Amino acid sequence: MLQRLMLASLLYWGAAVAHASGDVVFGAPFSNAMPLASYDGDQLAGGILKDLGNAIAQRLGRSARFVLLPRNRLVSALVDGQVDANCYALPAWLDHPELRWSRPLIPNRDLVIGRADSMRIAAVADLADEPIGTVLGYRYPELERGLGNRFRRDDAPDMQSNLRKLAAGRARYAVVDELTLRYELRTTLGHFKPGSSLTVSTFVASCVFSPKGSVSAEELQRSTDALLLDGTIDAILARYR
Repeated sequence: MLQRLMLASLLYWGAAVAHASGDVVFGAPFSNAMPLASYDGDQLAGGILKDLGNAIAQRLGRSARFVLLPRNRLVSALVDGQVDANCYALPAWLDHPELRWSRPLIPNRDLVIGRADSMRIAAVADLADEPIGTVLGYRYPELERGLGNRFRRDDAPDMQSNLRKLAAGRARYAVVDELTLRYELRTTLGHFKPGSSLTVSTFVASCVFSPKGSVSAEELQRSTDALLLDGTIDAILARYR
């Protein structure tokens, strides 16, 4: 985690180099997990976000560059034009009036899941005062509204860490998105059998564009629209199902 924070301090230098070369610069929060993103040191190595970013840039005749950064620095990086885009976000997560948005692209839902021996969850209110595995820098509007000051966050660097804590019996509940949960159960946590679960939100994530990027939001929107209409985005998502 410390190494990634040190690498994130190079954001402005790396983005400036990429912009000078004409690349489309995508902000890649290192809290994302597969199938959205995998990492190799300071590089985004694979996943939906890399494939989608490459496709958007290629449509514009450019190359994509991915800059790793903490989730809580994404808004400022977009607003300041240090990165051109991020392709997994919602306005409720990144609340800023200047940001521009694509059409909805990636369907998903957030779940609170428990271990098999945990109390059954029938409603958000059942989680009052229960420590819940969350991701540092992420917002959970439905849990914030439903639990208020009885929302007990237990932050981890990413969702994979929370799932591993559940599987090891070191946590009772965690928030995880369905894409990540299915991927992890299929690839690395096949032995883990989740207990009760509660859907806290269903959503379709979008790309978000900088109002000051070196590539205009209008160009990025047109590219993303074309990929949605010609089936490219569906094909990318299908690789990870």
